[in-house]
Amino acid sequence: MISKFAKSWYLLVLLLSSSAIAKAEQQDFSTISTPELIDSAVALRSSNIEHLAAMIAELESRPLVGAQASYLAYLQGYYLTLHGRFAEAEPSLASLATQTRSIDVAILVNISLVNVYTATADWPNGLAAANRLTKLVSRVSESNNLNHYALAVIAQFFNHIEQYELGYQYAKKLVELNLSGRLGCAAGMFLINASNHLDLPRGDSALLETTLKVCSEMALLSLPAKLIASERYLLDQQPKAIVELLEPHLAEFEQSDTLLNFIEIHYLLASAYLQLNQVGQAEAMLERLTTLTEADVNLAKLADGYLLLADIRQQQGNAEQALALMRQHLQLRERHLSNATSKRLAYQLAQQQIAEKESEIQALNDKNELLKTQEQLFEAQRANDRQFIAALCVALLLLGMFLYRSRATQNKLKQLAAFDSLTSIHNRGHFTRLAERALSYAEDNKQAVSMVLFDLDHFKNINDTYGHARGDWVLQQVAKSCQKLTRRNDLFARIGGEEFCLLLLGCDHKRAQEVAEKYRQTINAIDAGSPGFEAIISASFGISDNRLSGYGLDRMLADADEAMYRAKSAGRNRLTVFELPSRRKSQIKTPPNPASS
Repeated sequence: MISKFAKSWYLLVLLLSSSAIAKAEQQDFSTISTPELIDSAVALRSSNIEHLAAMIAELESRPLVGAQASYLAYLQGYYLTLHGRFAEAEPSLASLATQTRSIDVAILVNISLVNVYTATADWPNGLAAANRLTKLVSRVSESNNLNHYALAVIAQFFNHIEQYELGYQYAKKLVELNLSGRLGCAAGMFLINASNHLDLPRGDSALLETTLKVCSEMALLSLPAKLIASERYLLDQQPKAIVELLEPHLAEFEQSDTLLNFIEIHYLLASAYLQLNQVGQAEAMLERLTTLTEADVNLAKLADGYLLLADIRQQQGNAEQALALMRQHLQLRERHLSNATSKRLAYQLAQQQIAEKESEIQALNDKNELLKTQEQLFEAQRANDRQFIAALCVALLLLGMFLYRSRATQNKLKQLAAFDSLTSIHNRGHFTRLAERALSYAEDNKQAVSMVLFDLDHFKNINDTYGHARGDWVLQQVAKSCQKLTRRNDLFARIGGEEFCLLLLGCDHKRAQEVAEKYRQTINAIDAGSPGFEAIISASFGISDNRLSGYGLDRMLADADEAMYRAKSAGRNRLTVFELPSRRKSQIKTPPNPASS
């Protein structure tokens, strides 16, 4: 069974991958040449389904070879998808994807396959089709409309499977093309949507307004665009903007017969009303959601809606209703996590399959040498296995004797090994391990990454004047306040006495400056907490990124440290970005930075 959301999303992509909607006047297709008929069929494939069927029938009556036959096979499969017959369309489209020699046909076919697999929740095959599409797109000009349609489908697909970093990357490429019409609307929507989920600061302030304006002229895209914009306003804590944007269109949303729209608008309006302290209006919105326990889309928002209503009932003293709502919240959250896990596992499986294929190619090239190495390893492995089994038996015996008395101690040691005992954030050793893996991942994916190092100003004076207990309190308050600003993918650690470090994935040094400024202001705003403590808490920040320092952890830390000491020398309580010395500029080739491209 295909959900309403899957159908709605699939039809949205069909709209994007269509040429301008026009009503064909030609009825007798027998007089049109085969090339012209194929071009017309492709151009009108989703805007005039009746004519598409007649064109396919006419093409089927003609002798076709090569690319013409491939176009016919594609149109036949595409026609089945328009009627929701995905199970019939998929085999012929999948076969055509591997057989056609036409790049244009291959792109069209893989666009349809991505849509089909999304509509049927077949994530592994959807990822395979998306990967093929990314390779095909690189072989056509950026000015080619197929390039634009493919980028839109890829961006939306990665957003849909919650790989928002990739969705952001492809949507950004599309936005930079400055497209108009439906593709311009879709590009802005996909980029804003990915930014929302990555919790990135709003970059181009005009993008949101431009997207809303362009999408307002598109009947099918206007409502989703308003929802995505409202998500941005919610992140930016602009509840009045949400109410002004959505409230006039509430009836229009409810009449759209799309469950996704219904959940989104009621949740967003309820959240905005609560921020405006309009509890009654928020309650009315949330009560509409309590009828959707069998919904199969946007379960996260639905679950959060139940949680908000439970909080209201609790504050009203209705503990019984609050408990029932909390149970519904937990059930919906569990279903959401199950769906999200299946998408992540599919993505990991697809990535693993790609890696295995590449490994097989390399193995064939080195087969003879590999066989010799395997023989030597086999003998060594046997000896290692015997030693390992003996050691394992001893270790298991000792471990069994030890565990029943020291389980609590073991857990405490694990905690101490990874986290700083005073501030409860990552310690230097654990940060180093996580940061090296994160930098390796960023380098492999040519992803931007920044390092922010900051040191509390005049901290020794605080210890000397007010004592070490007050100094420890300051460190704890700094860590607690800064950790609230940390995104899910960021690494935040205390790496020295009063020195802290922040690794920002997906951020170049410009974005890192914006993030660091928030940290600086937050530290400045820490309340002294008690009379007699008059010290001003501030910090000096040093910033570097992969373009300035490469992807090596030691170099990036050293460069950020140098920038931090320049900030202290310049007067403290400020940010300084590392400046690459001219000698290193001539010796080091700066790696590309996708986030600033």
